Amino acid sequence: MLIGVTNDRGGGCLRRLNPLFVARRLLILLLAIVALISACVRLVAQSITPSPISHEANRVQLSIAMRIIAKSIVIGEPLLMGLKGTDYSRAMEDLDNILQTLVKSRDVEVLRDVGILYAYLGVRQRALECLNEFMRLGSESGRLTRDELNLWRKMLSEKTPSIGELKALERKIEALNLGWFERLAKAWLYERTFMFVQSEKMRTDARLSAARSLLPLLILLMLLIALFLIGVVLTPILLLSLSKQLRLRRKDAADANLNLYVLLEAFVVYLFMMEVVTPTITRSLLPRVRGTHSVETSLIAAMVISVAITSLSILWLVLSLRANSVKLSAVGLKGDAIVKDLWHGLLAYVSMLPWIWLASAFSMLLSKWLSGVLSEPIHPVAQALMLTSSTALMVTAFIIGTLIAPIVEELIFRGALYNALKGRIGLFWGAILSSLLFALLHPQSIVGAFPLFVIGVGLSLLYEARRSIVGCVFAHALINFVSLLALMLFTSVR
Repeated sequence: MLIGVTNDRGGGCLRRLNPLFVARRLLILLLAIVALISACVRLVAQSITPSPISHEANRVQLSIAMRIIAKSIVIGEPLLMGLKGTDYSRAMEDLDNILQTLVKSRDVEVLRDVGILYAYLGVRQRALECLNEFMRLGSESGRLTRDELNLWRKMLSEKTPSIGELKALERKIEALNLGWFERLAKAWLYERTFMFVQSEKMRTDARLSAARSLLPLLILLMLLIALFLIGVVLTPILLLSLSKQLRLRRKDAADANLNLYVLLEAFVVYLFMMEVVTPTITRSLLPRVRGTHSVETSLIAAMVISVAITSLSILWLVLSLRANSVKLSAVGLKGDAIVKDLWHGLLAYVSMLPWIWLASAFSMLLSKWLSGVLSEPIHPVAQALMLTSSTALMVTAFIIGTLIAPIVEELIFRGALYNALKGRIGLFWGAILSSLLFALLHPQSIVGAFPLFVIGVGLSLLYEARRSIVGCVFAHALINFVSLLALMLFTSVR
C-alpha cells in the first residue's frame, strides 16, 4: 500500500518526523537525480552522435524527395513544353538548379535517377554527366554489374539501337527494378529508336502514375496550408479569450486541496521509468528478440516495452491521488464536457500548427548550420519508418502515437508536472518549465526541441483554459496522427 501524504497542513511537522515519510522523500529525490543525470547523458549522446540508422535514413529521405521532385516535373511537363522563348529557358534553368542540388549529394541511386530524368527531358549533356558519374561511382563501389554498365553505355551511345537490341535493352531495364523511373527510361529508349507512339504512351503512363502517387500527399499539404492560415488568425483570438478567462477565474477548491508533492513524485517516477528502467530492460531483451526475429519485430518490441513501462507511472499517479483522497478531476480527468473539450482541442491544434511549422523550420536551419556538430532533429521512430515498408510497424506506431502516448504524456506533463510547477512558481513559468522538460525528454537531438517546446506551451495553455486533460490528449493525438500520416504518404512515394 502506498504511504500517502495527507492533505491537512497542520500535521506537517509530525510527518517530517515520520521515518517512513523521510525515507520515501529521500528515495524520490535519489530517483530524480539518477533519472536527470541519465536524461542529460542521453540527450548529449543523441545530439552529438547520429543514430546507427541515421545515414541510411537520410539517404532514403533524399531519394524520396528526389522522386517527388521528378514526378512533379513529369506532371508539369506539358505546361513546360507549352512555354516559348525566354520563359522556357528560364523554367529549364530553374529545373536544372533544383536537380543539380540533388546531384551534389553524390548518391549513386540519385545520380542514376536524375540522369534518367534529364534524358527523358531531352537534356542530353546533363544526362551524360550524371550517368557517367553514376557508372564511375557504381564501378568503384562494386554495386554495378557488367550487364548494367553495358546497358547505360548503350543508352548513352549516339548510335541508334536496332530492333533486336531494343528488346534486349527493354528486358535489362525491367530487370533493374527501377520502379516508376522504368517508365522514364523506356520512354527515353523508344524516343531514341524513333518509336514516338510508344514513347508518348509511356510518357502519359508516367504522368498518370505520378499524379496518382502524389495526389494524397498534395491533398494533405493543401489542407495543412489552409489550417496554417486559419491558425495564424485564430491564435490571437484564443490568447485574448484565455487572458480574459484568467482574469475572471478564481482558484477552485481542487487546486487548493491538491498536494503538489504527490504530482512531482508521479513525474519523477515517470522520468525514472523512461530514462533508466526502459533503456535497461530494452537493452537486455532486444538482443534475444533480434536473434530469432526481423529488425521490424525488434523495433515493435522496443516501442511496446517502452510504452508499457512508462504507463506504470500513470498507475502510480492514480493510486497516490486516491491515497490522499484527491479526485482524479484535480489532474484534468473529467468527463462532464467531453464534446466541448474535443472542440477546444481541435481549435488548439489549428492555432498551434503555424508556430510548430515555424519552429520546425528553425530547427532544420539550425541543424544545417550545425551540420557535423549536432545530429538532425529527427525522431528515431521516424527514421525507422523511412527504412521499412512494414505494415505492422506502421500500425504499431499509429496505435502508440495517437492513442497511448498522448494519454500518458498529457497526464504526466500537464496533469501532474504543470499543475505542480504552477502551484510553486506560477502559471507562466510553470508552462515554460514543463514545456522545456517535455521537449528535452523526447528521444531526439537537442535541435529538435523547438517545435516540441511550442507544442508543450500550447497544450499547457489549453489545459489552463479547460482544466481538463481530454482536449490536450485530443490535440496531442492530432499532432502525432498528422505527422505519422504525412510520413506514411511521404515514404509511399518510392
